[in-house]
Amino acid sequence: MQDRIGNQAIQRLLTQHGGKLDEKSIVHLLRQNGNNVKGLTKSNGGSSPDTIQRDDDDAKPQVQASNGEVKLEEVEYDYYNVTGNTLAEVAQQLDPEEWGRCTYRFDYSYETTNGRTTKVDMTLKLTVRLPRWQGQGWDKASPAAKNEWRRMLDALQQHEMDHADIARQWAPRFKARLLNQRSNSVERRYNQTLEKVNHETKHFDEKTKHGHTQGISLDFSIK
Repeated sequence: MQDRIGNQAIQRLLTQHGGKLDEKSIVHLLRQNGNNVKGLTKSNGGSSPDTIQRDDDDAKPQVQASNGEVKLEEVEYDYYNVTGNTLAEVAQQLDPEEWGRCTYRFDYSYETTNGRTTKVDMTLKLTVRLPRWQGQGWDKASPAAKNEWRRMLDALQQHEMDHADIARQWAPRFKARLLNQRSNSVERRYNQTLEKVNHETKHFDEKTKHGHTQGISLDFSIK
């Protein structure tokens, strides 16, 4: 049915019924004839209907097209095993560069309109690598040594999760920086933004001395 039903249909009904139809009757008859009518609009100042149109409820809502989404995946944990009978021996097997590590990857796809990106989907993948003390050394370690290890490990995990939070905060900004870019400059913009993320996470390591100020250390005097 068109948005409006013309005067001819209404006038035809009035003629058939001697002009003695009220508004409700006209709507009822129109529906019987297969017209899905919800509202009735009268003519300006007239006593008879002029046009019948649908209510606002019938109008199709305007849906704004999505410019993409940001998906933050759950952190994946990767453990490497260390052994030793004392904390000092265990420390010798820890990663000499970083006892723990948080790696992030920003995967993206995009759509273009007239040569510019109008939709960007961004997925952030995070992996946290931590040490795990195993073997007879752990089994025979004193309660004090185990508590010291757990204390350090908690601090290390928190430090790496702080790195993960930096990446999470950048994810929506990353997407925004790729929107409205020319298709031939998206990769360059991506690399520029990734450099900014790397710079911020490096600054965080410098500020915390790679987590030392957050408690990432081992007291080798504990036996």
